[in-house]
Amino acid sequence: MYQKLKGTYDVLPHESDFFRWIGNEIDHVARLYGYKEIQFPIIEYANLFQRGVGESSDIVVKKEMYVFEDRGNRLVALRPEGTAGAVRLYIENTLHMYGYTQRLFYAGPMFRAENPQAGRYRQFTQFGFELIGDASPEADVELILINHELVKRLGITDVTLYINSIGCRECRPAYQQKLTAYLGEHKQELCEDCQTRLSLNPLRVLDCKKTSCQAVVRQAPLQYQHLCEPCSTHFETVKNSLSSLEVTFLIDPYLVRGLDYYNRTVFEFKSASLGAQSTFSAGGRYDYLVRDLGGMDTPASGFAMGMERLAMVVEASTGKKRTQYYHPPFVYVAGVGENLSLAVWQALRLLREEGFSATTEFRYTQLKKHLKAADRLGAPYALLLGEDEIQKGKWTLRNLQTGEQFQEIPAEIVAFLRAKK
Repeated sequence: MYQKLKGTYDVLPHESDFFRWIGNEIDHVARLYGYKEIQFPIIEYANLFQRGVGESSDIVVKKEMYVFEDRGNRLVALRPEGTAGAVRLYIENTLHMYGYTQRLFYAGPMFRAENPQAGRYRQFTQFGFELIGDASPEADVELILINHELVKRLGITDVTLYINSIGCRECRPAYQQKLTAYLGEHKQELCEDCQTRLSLNPLRVLDCKKTSCQAVVRQAPLQYQHLCEPCSTHFETVKNSLSSLEVTFLIDPYLVRGLDYYNRTVFEFKSASLGAQSTFSAGGRYDYLVRDLGGMDTPASGFAMGMERLAMVVEASTGKKRTQYYHPPFVYVAGVGENLSLAVWQALRLLREEGFSATTEFRYTQLKKHLKAADRLGAPYALLLGEDEIQKGKWTLRNLQTGEQFQEIPAEIVAFLRAKK
């Protein structure tokens, strides 16, 4: 018997409407804020991600990318995240020539060969929003507001927004020197991963969740206390704008994010319902990535959220299981008797043309079996077609919840269903 690979998952028929609903809400919010969808390949040259996410990221250091040689001996990878691909698309298609800030969003599968855990898979679905071309702190605020809109629309409660500034390439080196010196004095107290991070990117040590490392980090110098004037002004504007808009936030001086391309503002949305791994949406500013990937010097910000973890938060907040979002077919058409396939097809076609979800079981000719199937599907109405209905030119419609039924011409049946939809 074949089974799915470890770290992957199946979306079953009775839960797919739940994920479609979340996707529709994200699409709606994207349109409200003027973001346009982009699509880019699942497979890209591996060096795009190695360059984009940084040599010190876990994706590279822990070899979490699915990398292989294709038939042309090209080193390619399944995309582990979306920002690098989005930026490659921006550069290659010269979107900077359009003359306005690019507001982009995407959705699709990503792949990381990491240890699966609650809400984290080796193949996962990620939604991302990218705002490319605007250096202002208001751009960061807009992305945070999009998150707030999504949280509201999805019914998510018990959410906390954390923000921080990790400076820029001008002020960060001096801070990293202080941080490296401090962490070097406590190197033996750090976990094995953080000892490696110490030489690659000491900022990542601040984000470690292990108790031994957190004890060391709590006494470390903090980045937001060592910002240059432009970075400090940027961060103050972000904070003041959020306060003015009545968006509650907490400053987390240890928030650095896991990818190397971030600078200045970083943020995360966390939910207590997820336990220790509580982040379900995260992002920030990445002003150097477009240039690092071969484009012009272009500021940018963005965020991403994983569908699977987002789904867990929605279920915990609303108290509704994903199966409760299931939408059954509105009408089940039951052909009762032999040689009625044409009449069934005609009824199905008319109903669908009128915008009703309609289905049937072609293999059944007995009313009992049809009604049992309709009940299992959860259809609220059954359209009964037998010899009597064909001769009279009238359909019989039954309410499957009350058992009430009546017989009428198709146009009247359609009018009745439209009023009930």
